[in-house]
Amino acid sequence: MRGKCLILMIIVLMMIPMGAGNAQSFVFIHEFLADPALGPAGDANNDGTRDSYEDEFVELFNLSSGTVDISGWSIADALAERYSFTAGTLIQPNSAFVVFGGGTPNLPGIDWQVLTSGSLNLNNGGDTIILSDATGSLIDSHTYGSEAGDDQSITRSPEGTRGGWVSHTDLPNADGKLFSPGYLVNDLPPQSTVPEPATVFSILSGLGLILVKKIPGRNT
Repeated sequence: MRGKCLILMIIVLMMIPMGAGNAQSFVFIHEFLADPALGPAGDANNDGTRDSYEDEFVELFNLSSGTVDISGWSIADALAERYSFTAGTLIQPNSAFVVFGGGTPNLPGIDWQVLTSGSLNLNNGGDTIILSDATGSLIDSHTYGSEAGDDQSITRSPEGTRGGWVSHTDLPNADGKLFSPGYLVNDLPPQSTVPEPATVFSILSGLGLILVKKIPGRNT
């Protein structure tokens, strides 16, 4: 009996983190543009004007199956905090959220916010992007170098994952696109599902009943 109880305890310890995992751990920096190309090609926010500051952007991605509230979260670079998300800001499941340096983005169907003062100030030659939650705890960060100064964004590959970083034109099926704020060029890769707490509870309850029924000498 002691051995069976020990097995059940181990199962519980293994399953609880999966079911009660913090949704924040599924949000990460996914794409950024430090060096908008000259002319119309650099108009990342699609407002009709290319601006070296306003068209800079940082894109976050929520890899979880639940909506994540990022009210009060912040984006900083190596020198200072650059932006704080407004109250009620949500990132939808398996979706992106973009912060532009300014302008009036014309991107239907894409979730975005813009700086109303200051700038993202992403240095072309290298910098660090830091994402923190409302308590100041680190969520994600990325330090880049001169590769970001090439008239295009730097993005994760495969998209929608915590994969490595590549120049946007090196993405499969990019077809010369210099950036893709708020959307993916390619479909999301297959996602492994994380059991919901209620599902985990049901599994554990079932396992508990099975183990109890198998205890020698116990009436069922």
